[in-house]
Amino acid sequence: KNDPKAAKELAKSNIDRIKERVKQAQDNKSLTKDQANKVLKKLDEVSKFNDSLSSKPAAEQGKLIVAKRKELRDWAKSNDIPTSYVSMMVMRF
Repeated sequence: KNDPKAAKELAKSNIDRIKERVKQAQDNKSLTKDQANKVLKKLDEVSKFNDSLSSKPAAEQGKLIVAKRKELRDWAKSNDIPTSYVSMMVMRF
């Protein structure tokens, strides 16, 4: 059975990894400060989305994740942000 504590730790680890990647990208000028701030703001939004998934049936989670990933790709493209920065934001636990 799923371990909620382990899932939360994995989610936090994933968020920390993305934040570090964004910081490095800003430091090496791969992302502007504005882009980095947008990614971090979106990460907060997606974290809440991820948290909401646990109360949904697996089949519904899958559909929501597919839709959210498409939304994130479109958002990244419209903000001139490489999609690699948003591709790992959505996770199922």
